[in-house]
Amino acid sequence: MLKTELRTHIEAYLAEGDYSQSSQYTRRYLLLRFIDHEFSLEKDSVILKNLFLEKFNYLQGASFNFARATIKTFFDYLIQNRLYLDENPILLVKVKKRAKKTVDPFTSQEIEAILNRSPRSDRFMYELFLNTGVRLDELTNLKFKDFNSERKVLHVRARSLGGGAKGDKSRDIPLPDLLLKKYEAYLADYRLKKFSALNYVFVNHGGNKLPNSTIQSRLKRLTKKLGFRIHAHKFRATYATNLHKSGVSIYTISLLMGHEKIEATIRYIAVSEEEKRIAQRKGTYLGKKTEETRELERINREKEDLENQINELLRLNQKLLERVRRLDL
Repeated sequence: MLKTELRTHIEAYLAEGDYSQSSQYTRRYLLLRFIDHEFSLEKDSVILKNLFLEKFNYLQGASFNFARATIKTFFDYLIQNRLYLDENPILLVKVKKRAKKTVDPFTSQEIEAILNRSPRSDRFMYELFLNTGVRLDELTNLKFKDFNSERKVLHVRARSLGGGAKGDKSRDIPLPDLLLKKYEAYLADYRLKKFSALNYVFVNHGGNKLPNSTIQSRLKRLTKKLGFRIHAHKFRATYATNLHKSGVSIYTISLLMGHEKIEATIRYIAVSEEEKRIAQRKGTYLGKKTEETRELERINREKEDLENQINELLRLNQKLLERVRRLDL
């Protein structure tokens, strides 16, 4: 099969999948890299497996597994359409263990810096990231109709409905009154002043939907300006971590973030060393004993202080009585 035919099948495979624009770009790059001059569908599974490892084995954990999943599903497409008659060669490639991703949410000082030193026209966008946990693709696909002021919710539409929600599942996120007021102010001050026939909330200077790449470029510029790393997923991690610190259950957080599995949500939540120490003190047998001992010591100290205060009051009272007796004499 000619390379031009393969490229046609790659485009058909991408069109058939439920992939965002940025995901299509990445998958296309991986597939085109795989089908270089050494690739041929006439080669057997072992040779194609080795070709895959030669191209992608340098990748770590999640990146390697993403490349594997992309090439595997492409071969599934080829086999389904009887374009490749052997077994899927990528099944011979083992999944790599994923390194634990270190979650690095923004500190309160960093949030203040972002909201105070970013361009005013971008601030509502960052407020929305921080207070709803939406993904980048979900944010750029938001339309006016998705903000329901009466119900006070943001409706994140599934991709089949023109939105950006993963897994083709829509969801509603409750909106605080203050965020709704900031949305109305953003519309009045910036969005409605831009002529656009489209109903997207975020548009570029030409009135077209704001591309993901434009937001990523703005975040890179802001990173250089403020001196700490800023990217869309970090807002999402901050949202999840702050909810968890406020006592919201993991299950509720996963629903708000649009995760199918709670395990995905857990990766976004950062737990500080101080929180771990508090958990140990409150949750373990010896930790509880230590807490009980500290509490008993505190009560005894307060009791001792109170006794000292009473004794001091009695002493002062005695002196006062003596002075009264002298006056009577």
